[in-house]
Amino acid sequence: MITGAGSRIGAALALGLARPGLRIWVHYYSNAEGAERTCDEIRRRGGAAEAVCADLRDGAGIERMFTRIRASGRLIGLIHCAAVFFPSRLDTLTTADWDELFSVNLRGAWLTARTAGAVISEDAHGGWIILFSDSGARQDWTSFGGYVLTKQAILGLTRLMAKTFAPRVRVNAISPGLILKDSADGDRWSALSRRTLLERPGEIDDLLQAVRYLIGAAYVTGTELIVDGGYRFRRGADEPAAGKANGE
Repeated sequence: MITGAGSRIGAALALGLARPGLRIWVHYYSNAEGAERTCDEIRRRGGAAEAVCADLRDGAGIERMFTRIRASGRLIGLIHCAAVFFPSRLDTLTTADWDELFSVNLRGAWLTARTAGAVISEDAHGGWIILFSDSGARQDWTSFGGYVLTKQAILGLTRLMAKTFAPRVRVNAISPGLILKDSADGDRWSALSRRTLLERPGEIDDLLQAVRYLIGAAYVTGTELIVDGGYRFRRGADEPAAGKANGE
């Protein structure tokens, strides 16, 4: 199952992992059209796919979603990508925006991983969970302070979930950098990319390699894999471009 798979990274990962014999549950909240496009493309590649809708702020909705998944067979893994991202300076952030960030990015991740972990644990072979943080979580971006706090918390959640669901479920985190151009304009995106140690933005294949590694790494749990081309070392005071993106 992949959350936020109606667009961007979630959709790209779903397509990259698609193969005959594997069913991918494509989660969405508001982007039904995008989720169906993802499912159609997975089927064209020989895989099986079904779209599932849930508001990840709603524990009951998450339970219903996993009840449907459980009823149709095994669940071997979860990739949790869904998140919201927008400017969130702590001195000007409204309580409503604070609540949105934490309810989707942290509470949603906890509820989804907790429920998935319980379902995966039912299988004798166990499985895995991959949560998405952000390499920016290590840089204390003041312009995105609220967002940064949620992604820092994801790393703690990863470690605690790894201990909670051991030994049957492995739980790890991926912290991506500049992958899939979003709200930054072309010139700014190019400038930010040149400041990575590898002097280029990441490709979805870079992220897929990390995901495949964690899926297959049977003796790795409770850790973070940073996939940012060294972005965190050379950006200095630079911060992402302003904007708002919803990973759901």
